[in-house]
Amino acid sequence: MRQIPARPDNMIGSVGGGPAVDQRSMGPIKGGPLQSEQEFNDWQLEQLLPGIPLSNRDMYHAMHKADHAVVFSHGDLGFHNVLVQNGRVAAIIDWESSGWMPEHWDYCKSARHISGTDELYLALKRLYEKQYFVETLMDVFFTREVRHGGW
Repeated sequence: MRQIPARPDNMIGSVGGGPAVDQRSMGPIKGGPLQSEQEFNDWQLEQLLPGIPLSNRDMYHAMHKADHAVVFSHGDLGFHNVLVQNGRVAAIIDWESSGWMPEHWDYCKSARHISGTDELYLALKRLYEKQYFVETLMDVFFTREVRHGGW
C-alpha cells in the first residue's frame, strides 16, 4: 500500500476525497476532508467525551504529532481483515475505511485488536517500537475516552 503515490494536495480523507473515517467500536466517526495532520489531530481531539479531565486533554494534545507523512491506508487493518492461505497473505478485505491518513494510522488501528493478547502485542511492539509505539499507546488510551460512532 505504501507504494501508492501520495495525493499532491496532502489531503487527509477517504479515497474519493470525502471525510476521513475513524473506525472505533460501535461504528465509524467521520470528519473532513482535512488539509493537514494538525487539522486531523484537532478533529480527533474534538471526539473526547465531555468531562474528560483537562490533564488528559493536554496529554493527548501534546502526544499528537503533526509531522507524519500522509499515505494511503486501509483504515481497519486488523487480523479480521487479512485472509491467509498456506501461511501467506492471500487477500486484504473490507476497504470502506481506506483513504489518505497519517503514516502511523494502520499500525494504531491494527494494534487495537490485540488487547489482552500479550504474545501478539509483544510481536507488534518489536516491529514498530522505535517508530510508532508512542502513537499506538496514546491511541489505545485515547479510544477509551472518545465518543464512538453509533453511540
